[in-house]
Amino acid sequence: MTAQWRNSTDGYGRISILLHWVSFALVLMLLATGVYMVTLSYYDPLYHRLPHWHKIAGVCIIALTLFRLAWNLLNPHPLLLPAPGWQQFSARTVHGLFYVLLFALGITGYVMTTAAGKPLEWLFGWQIPALRTWPAELADLMGLLHEWIAYGVAALIVLHSGAALYHHFYRHDATLRRMLRF
Repeated sequence: MTAQWRNSTDGYGRISILLHWVSFALVLMLLATGVYMVTLSYYDPLYHRLPHWHKIAGVCIIALTLFRLAWNLLNPHPLLLPAPGWQQFSARTVHGLFYVLLFALGITGYVMTTAAGKPLEWLFGWQIPALRTWPAELADLMGLLHEWIAYGVAALIVLHSGAALYHHFYRHDATLRRMLRF
């Protein structure tokens, strides 16, 4: 069987698989750095550098998620494997929630970062301009939402991974293998 670049009704193509695993690695790195950043003191050498790289990776995951969404809309979806209706509904819901929560993280992160009216510094001197200044209270609320939405994404990762492992080891179906074959 030759590997395909695009999805088919039989399985995911190389691009979908690559987007899935790059997204996973980037989100995992963002979650880990987010948890670690709040433990740093002002005098820690990473106190100023790590948030900058966290923001860069955050913009990357939003761009990647937009591309992934477009790719999914332009490609056929592999047929769902035989499973009870509630499992198929759950799978679609979890995938949809990933998109919603990742965009919500991007929005809350952007508002927090640009609340003072300063642009978000990205790579190579590029900037994402602040749309406006925001009250400090709103920036604080966005910070709290950002944190809790990130916990939600972490919980979805555990649920999603657990379901894939359940299908692989208990049901012995191709759910996980379809995302691992490259």
